[in-house]
Amino acid sequence: MNDQAGQPSVYTLLISGAFMVWMLVDAWKRRVPPHWYFIIVVMPFGAIFYFVMIKLRNYREGTESPASTGSPRSRGNEGFARPFTTQSKPISGDIDQADALEARERYDEAEPMYRMALAADSVSKRALHGLGRCLLGQGKAKESLEHFEKLLELDREFANFGAALDYADALWGVGQKSDTVELLEALCKMTNRINHHLAHCHYLVEFGQVERAKHELEQALADATVPNAPINERHRQWIARGRQMLVELYERHPETSGDSNGPAPE
Repeated sequence: MNDQAGQPSVYTLLISGAFMVWMLVDAWKRRVPPHWYFIIVVMPFGAIFYFVMIKLRNYREGTESPASTGSPRSRGNEGFARPFTTQSKPISGDIDQADALEARERYDEAEPMYRMALAADSVSKRALHGLGRCLLGQGKAKESLEHFEKLLELDREFANFGAALDYADALWGVGQKSDTVELLEALCKMTNRINHHLAHCHYLVEFGQVERAKHELEQALADATVPNAPINERHRQWIARGRQMLVELYERHPETSGDSNGPAPE
């Protein structure tokens, strides 16, 4: 099939070209995100990669392309829509599916989707957060840090401060325990939310500052249960969890250990 110079023959080029056109037509029918056209046309073996990742996967899952049904189909009973629909933005659709996989702790499947989304939009907040959570869930705390840090530079309140809490978990995971405690202390001062105080107290206990954790938790519960203040159901759950945590702390550590704000062991 190759000529004497080692170059592909005319027949090979024709077959490769026809296969690429087939994949481009399929991509157009599915209304895939724009980066897939770049992959098919520019990347080496891009058309084959598209065939394996998109077209072949749909055949295996028993789904049809939008062109064959006249409208997008949901992916069985998995609880989330197929990414390539006319109702959603292209990249957002991929992240929707990745978020669903990440929520089910299927990190190895969600991770490449987030990376692909970031390849198209390097400042996608959802993709940065999702990839960071995937890496953290796989025990790659050090690698997750750079994604959380970039995200928090863009939006320190992202996901209702959920990204900041994930960043704290990553810091703890790489052994930066003092930084974890300081970050959560600053977060508590900023928001005074009961769930943030619980996170801070959890790491204070892990850090060896049990009495400080008791004091902070008692104060946080007092602030969260102001008479006649409106409390939603989620807030009630956090208060209940805080009370349970405080009871367990006194059961496990009944004695006072002196200065609760002194240096803690690493």
